[in-house]
Amino acid sequence: MKYNLERDLAEIDKKGFVIKKNILKESHCNKLKKYLIKITNLRLIKGEKIYEEDGSVRICNFFLEDYKLTKLLTNNYLDNILNKLLGKDYVLRLANGMNVQKNDYEKKRLGTGWHTDWLYNYNNEKFGYGASYHVIFALDDFKKENGATHLIPCSHKKKNKPIRNK
Repeated sequence: MKYNLERDLAEIDKKGFVIKKNILKESHCNKLKKYLIKITNLRLIKGEKIYEEDGSVRICNFFLEDYKLTKLLTNNYLDNILNKLLGKDYVLRLANGMNVQKNDYEKKRLGTGWHTDWLYNYNNEKFGYGASYHVIFALDDFKKENGATHLIPCSHKKKNKPIRNK
């Protein structure tokens, strides 16, 4: 698949995000899901709290049990984008595996519910404009039925908190 760095950076600047499809092969996604399910089970046995208050599943720093999973974090194209956005010395702050379950019927909750990734004060005004970016690798197709992430184009440039479903 061919990517265009300058076009993708312009889209991030304009809309606040860019969506790239088929970065990982389906076979790779399936393998990663199996690893993450194994890690989930290991952490449950150890007594780690992996269920959040909203019912979602969160496995922090999933690569600690299996360093092969760091390959997911070393995508050359993604590295090029982050170098342009944050500079050469950017760092990974957190890597989560979220809502990893064997079957759809096992899902406790589809996701973390409506939220924003910015901090807002009591007047719903944004606190500054941080220097961080979220990267999501969807191992399953995003669909309405499975709790797909909703993005609000250009919300990164708005001063006030977006209104849900508007």
